[in-house]
Amino acid sequence: MSAMYRLAGIAAVSLLSSSSLSAQELLNDNFNAEGGGITALGYASFANWTVAGNVDLVKSPNGFTIVCGGSCVDLDGTTGPGSITTQLAYEFFAGDVMRIQFDVSGNQRNSSFDQFLVGLGFSAPTTISNFSSSTAVAQVSGPASTNGEVSNLNFAYNIGGAQTFDTWTYDFTAVTNGALKLTLGTSSSDNIGPVVDNVLIERIAAPAIAVPEPASFALLGAGLLGLVGIARRRSVA
Repeated sequence: MSAMYRLAGIAAVSLLSSSSLSAQELLNDNFNAEGGGITALGYASFANWTVAGNVDLVKSPNGFTIVCGGSCVDLDGTTGPGSITTQLAYEFFAGDVMRIQFDVSGNQRNSSFDQFLVGLGFSAPTTISNFSSSTAVAQVSGPASTNGEVSNLNFAYNIGGAQTFDTWTYDFTAVTNGALKLTLGTSSSDNIGPVVDNVLIERIAAPAIAVPEPASFALLGAGLLGLVGIARRRSVA
């Protein structure tokens, strides 16, 4: 009899407290649809980005010897340097995990170092926690603290020209609601700079408690009553 009650209890807990994680892609951009799929110097007509300075849209293969999966962006464009910033501010809510991910390589044309800049600009002061970055490239400058209330997080790295594409990921947990824009850029000014591709911004929603529908409560109640009836008949026997 006790086993039946335990089973009923497990069923009730499962129904009442089920939760799930859902990941939502807010931006997924590989630049392949830009510029008709051809190389364009000083390109500024991105669907998802606003350009400051000058960047080049580079289609692979090309005369610059830059290799990427389709099209990519040279951040030190012709008469550069430049940067790209998302046109939209992507919204998140308290408890969500935000993931910012992109591929970046060196200039792929010489062995010199270029400065690569990453900026997270929040629409209003926002409290975050558990900030982490996957990159193995040494940070040249950035905030002393990445947790707590922030308005902007700006990072600088020196990337060697021969460095091949690597995927960088930034994660944080939102403590309060907010929205952010991503900026990728360079301070290099020799017309060959870091190259970026495959940008992903993803919101992993906090677990939500599932509220059973009335029909689910009725079914659960009927099942529990049935188990109680069986138990009583066995005890009388």
